[in-house]
Amino acid sequence: MLRKSIPCIALALAGVAAAQQSHLSGPNSGRIFDPVTRSIRWIVGVPGAAYLGSAAESDLDAGSVSPDGRFTLASRNGEISLIRAEGVADLGSAGKIEEFAWSADGKSAAIRGASVRLYRNLDSETRMIELAAPASGIRAIAVEPGADAVLAIAGDGLYRLTAAGARLVATVEEPSALAVAMGTAYVASRSRNEILRVANYRDSADISLITSSIDDPAALATSADGEILLIAARAGRSISILRSATGEVTGKVDLDFEPTRIAPAGDGLFQLNSRSSAEEPVYVFDPRQRSVFFIPTQDLTAQAANSVED
Repeated sequence: MLRKSIPCIALALAGVAAAQQSHLSGPNSGRIFDPVTRSIRWIVGVPGAAYLGSAAESDLDAGSVSPDGRFTLASRNGEISLIRAEGVADLGSAGKIEEFAWSADGKSAAIRGASVRLYRNLDSETRMIELAAPASGIRAIAVEPGADAVLAIAGDGLYRLTAAGARLVATVEEPSALAVAMGTAYVASRSRNEILRVANYRDSADISLITSSIDDPAALATSADGEILLIAARAGRSISILRSATGEVTGKVDLDFEPTRIAPAGDGLFQLNSRSSAEEPVYVFDPRQRSVFFIPTQDLTAQAANSVED
């Protein structure tokens, strides 16, 4: 149910945008969840000339922004909220959240905590489905196209999760990352430095090797159309860009840090790290420019203190 007592989030975000643009010319280029300040924060400016600005939502335990930036899921004291242009909707209690995953169109999302839940139709009458889970601990989840189910890696397997059960799709040695697009799953094996393509996973899985040259694959993501596969190599300190259908490498970006994630940040951007200290910057990848940008941060506590003094 929509909480009408909360002001329209679109107006609040527009106000923040106007204030931020007075300090740095250029549009807002997305939003991220910042665990250091426990807030959803704007990326102000454009990649290459931007900084991490003010909080759009604060006092959060976890949060995530949809790939297109239209929706935000936020967790506060175990309660899940959906933030969209119409306002803020309560999605119920879910406990501590370990992971968010979005469908390619951003209209559905899944969360992993004490259980795995799938939220469908985020743009209209949102429906929550609690999914069955494998007995061993889940490492990563992905929402399949159409949001009929959620894929998960757990133990040494790839599973398809529905309300009716958790079905083993394929056995994978030490799976470390997962992505899905156009009816095909992509799974990383950390121990073998491999990326596997799992086609036809709904029925009889067809497994093939894409590459075996990724040094410690930590995260995978696909483009909205499913044609591009992004691979973050943690020990290899790089982002590889492949054609998902053929495995052909079309680009590689070397990094001077270890990427740990490829998480949507809105506006087609991806966040590559999760800040652990106030001094650590945010690293954002723009697949359109095939470039990684260093985004410095501002101390929100200091900002607030300066505002009081003024």
